[in-house]
Amino acid sequence: MGSFHQSWRQLLLLSSLFLLHSLTAYPAVSGIFYTLCRNPGTYTANGTFEANLSHLISSLSASAPVTGFANDTVGLGPDQVFGLAQCREDLTEEQCGVCLVAGVEEVTRLCPYKKAAVMWNETCHLRYSNQRFFGKLRGEKLIRWITGNVTSDPNFDRILLGLLDGLTARAAVSPRMFATGKTKVDVYDLYGLVQCTRDLALDVCGQCLKTAIGDVQRYCEGKQGAWVIEGSCDVRYGVFPILQRLRRRRPLNPMQEDDRRRIKDPS
Repeated sequence: MGSFHQSWRQLLLLSSLFLLHSLTAYPAVSGIFYTLCRNPGTYTANGTFEANLSHLISSLSASAPVTGFANDTVGLGPDQVFGLAQCREDLTEEQCGVCLVAGVEEVTRLCPYKKAAVMWNETCHLRYSNQRFFGKLRGEKLIRWITGNVTSDPNFDRILLGLLDGLTARAAVSPRMFATGKTKVDVYDLYGLVQCTRDLALDVCGQCLKTAIGDVQRYCEGKQGAWVIEGSCDVRYGVFPILQRLRRRRPLNPMQEDDRRRIKDPS
């Protein structure tokens, strides 16, 4: 394999003791990775693009855990590569680093020699491309929901929409572009989470979240929980705690038996 793959194997080996401790102490890589290999072309082993990509991933993985977000550009001309990494707002620096290292391993395994790839996990996000994407809405969608319905309250969907709209209003004026909250529906505590990648302008973040909420209405009516990724933002809700599940070392998402709808990047 090329230098990019070799450098990351070396990084994983050097980090093995840290990861062993971290994965025991923090379930930051719990849940499912979703990886999309986009198709703007491939790069050759041991070439300039691969070297730039390796440099970019190293930079993002070092910088993002400190603040929860980083973007960077490496190289010039046809070998230029753009990248972004972000972790969920409640993660510690260690948890963020663990999730991103695992995410890089996933991208390396599933998208070898691709000039663009995207990875989402419930706690972190990684994207790189040979085309500049900062500040733009991306076209990928992924919608995941629990099959179980909430039938005890006919107002569930109206209350859920009110919760998500309120969280969107908060996130769209926050520098962190992140908000969580909960409300009551009959016997349920209903939890919500919204976030955007921090390369977006605030108004664009609001636009992205409104589109994601529209997908919640369209595909997830009456469902006990769902996770909607709208390329540059995502929305989660459920009749179970979301953030607390990470702290309690439980699975992040009880979606073992679910329906899943994927709508890949139209490009």
